[in-house]
Amino acid sequence: MDANALRQALEPTSLQMLLGIHVIHTEFKNAVELILALVAALAALALRRRHWMLRSRGFVMISGAFLLEVLAAGVQPAAQRWFEAASVVMFFWGAILLTRQMIDGITHRRRAHFSPIFRDLVVAFLYAVVLLAVLRINLRFDVTSLAVSSTVVGAALGFGLQETLGNMFNGLSLQLQSPFAPGDWVRFRDQVGYVLGTNWRSTSIVTRANERLEIPNGLLTRDVLFNYATGRIADEVSIGLPYAEPPNRVRSIAARVLASIPQVLADPPPEILAWAFGESAIQYRLRYWLANYEPVERVRDEVVTRLWYALRRDSVEIPFPTRTVLMHESQPAHLVRADRESMVVAELRKIDFLCSLSDQELQSLMSEVSIHQFAHRETLEHEGEIAECFHLLLRGTVEILAHGANGATVRIRDVTAPNVVGEIALLQGIPRTASVVAATDVEVAVVTKAGFTQMLRSKPEIAEEIARIVAPRLTETAERVRSLHDGSGAVVQERRLLARMREIFDI
Repeated sequence: MDANALRQALEPTSLQMLLGIHVIHTEFKNAVELILALVAALAALALRRRHWMLRSRGFVMISGAFLLEVLAAGVQPAAQRWFEAASVVMFFWGAILLTRQMIDGITHRRRAHFSPIFRDLVVAFLYAVVLLAVLRINLRFDVTSLAVSSTVVGAALGFGLQETLGNMFNGLSLQLQSPFAPGDWVRFRDQVGYVLGTNWRSTSIVTRANERLEIPNGLLTRDVLFNYATGRIADEVSIGLPYAEPPNRVRSIAARVLASIPQVLADPPPEILAWAFGESAIQYRLRYWLANYEPVERVRDEVVTRLWYALRRDSVEIPFPTRTVLMHESQPAHLVRADRESMVVAELRKIDFLCSLSDQELQSLMSEVSIHQFAHRETLEHEGEIAECFHLLLRGTVEILAHGANGATVRIRDVTAPNVVGEIALLQGIPRTASVVAATDVEVAVVTKAGFTQMLRSKPEIAEEIARIVAPRLTETAERVRSLHDGSGAVVQERRLLARMREIFDI
């Protein structure tokens, strides 16, 4: 080896100067660089199949940089500077790549969004700065002429890749304007979904059917995009109802339905609008507000379902938009009503405190009895309200719920048809001590206080029979603790209940 080669071999390289390896004795420099290359290679091997914050590629590049440093010592001086330049480029590119991966991992854990376009621009810029600096400092290249050549090549590529470059710059424009963010619910043409992210070429949207839709950025910037991430979202349901129904009554029914759905906001309040006169019905629009767009379809289903049941209970028919001609003889209305009353009387006879009454006595109740239907999860009776009726279950199951000492809702029991609920509060004239909620779709006969009063006044001795049967039930439930100390608790309860019934029903 001549003197110049020996002197060049002993001089520290750029990478050694940058990392401080030049302070180590010349005989140990190669050993240190080999150790660093081995450590980086082992790190790359350990991360090869791991899904951690850092990936193996950056460590591979750093390991390769140190190996090039070691190999540079054994090559000709003319080639040695190329090895040194390549090692510097590989080391810094590997460091930039690891830094980018670390930033991506931190933002992902914090659920923050950092634009991949800006990230890629910054990374490409740093790569270019490192490359140009090494070319200028280590290899003595004229970067000015290189920039001119790159401009010519770039112009040629840009002419051939107009659409691709257009999508790239449109993606950059979307990032600068920020018309949406990942997680926002949007509608593009006939597709609705939430934004997954924007890259150089396209924007990814995941639809309700869990389909990933890739929309080119150029197309996205030229068309109308609806963004539902502005806070509260309004939705509406339209329905046609008969001209015979007063609009104010319809508004009252619809308002109760909307108020019973938890997702519908009370502020701003829902709007029930009589919108137009149709051929066979008045058209109504129910507009309500939700906190966000995601549950809009489920809430609309809940609104339509509960509205159907509420209208059915209030005897409001939804008219058909067509004329129907009946070609058969239908059963007279009074016969249909008589059959229905006979069915209800038969069910009333199954109730323990009414089973001993005659058909005539039970029939006296029917003038104040109406048949209602309730949907699953609707409330028939509210805890704390004054009882004006009780419910005879004709079909379905209900839950009895009450508030415990800590305010939590406690499930007491289930009641299945045929049975009766709410009679205790009506007979005592006290607020209801529990709520009754439909566990399934239910059909009930509502027996009002007026009908019960009419029956008791026609035959006052019925009250004694009812009090005798119902009193033990009171003793076993609400007043069990107070009655256990007295063996005559049931008798006392019967007398109290009979006195209370005579006072309430004026018999």
